[in-house]
Order: sequence, then structure tokens, then C-alpha cells
Amino acid sequence: MGFVKFTDEDEHQAIIRTSTKDLPWETRTKEFISSFLLSTNFEMNYEMVPVSSVVHPLCAFQDYGGPVNKFFTPLPKRNWAQYFDDKINVTPNHLDLEESDVDDSQYEEEGDILDDEEEEREDDDENGEGELV
Repeated sequence: MGFVKFTDEDEHQAIIRTSTKDLPWETRTKEFISSFLLSTNFEMNYEMVPVSSVVHPLCAFQDYGGPVNKFFTPLPKRNWAQYFDDKINVTPNHLDLEESDVDDSQYEEEGDILDDEEEEREDDDENGEGELV
């Protein structure tokens, strides 16, 4: 919300508006983007803390089209790798290479052009439509 400094104190204070309910970390790590409601009750849901105590502030953006106090917060960037790692199921079996039953001999490379591409280009050249590069 803002910052204040009282004349008899050395450190600035941060005025923080909190949500109506706690947003558990477990919920945040399971949902990439979580929603919450900011409180409008000044006496219950505002805090004043030393600025030095603010270490991991949330990024929050309003739900335009929803209630005026509804906001979204993404998982902090430092946790993205773990979030996506948890979503990808890789087992040792997925890493084993298997021989394909498909006959891919027609795709043997000669230089920079695959065999089937060269044949198509030669056909075009015979019809006067293209040129072999």
C-alpha cells in the first residue's frame, strides 16, 4: 500500500494490505496462478512492518471483470522449474530407444538433400518447372 517513516524511528515502515483468508503455500505450489480476495477491513487486514522484513513480495494483478478486491498471483519465478518438473512424468522406460518398424531407408541422406527431395527436384527439372540446386 505504501511506506511511512516516523520521526522518532530510523527505519521506514511498509503498510501492507492482506487477503481476507490465508493463501497456503501448498496451494500456491499446486496452482501456477492462484486467486485471493484483498480485505477491505482496515482494522483487521492491514499490517505495518519494517521495510527490511519484506523479502519475497507477491506479484499480484487484478481480476478485471470480477469483484474489485479479487486478485491473482502467479507462483514466484524461482519456483517455476520445480512446478514444471513436478508436471512432467519421466521414467527410465521413456528414455530407452527402440527400433522403429517403419522403413525409413528412403530418407538416407546424400549431402544436404534427402533422397526423396532430390527425386522431386529432378522431376521438376525434367518438366522445366524447377532447377536442381
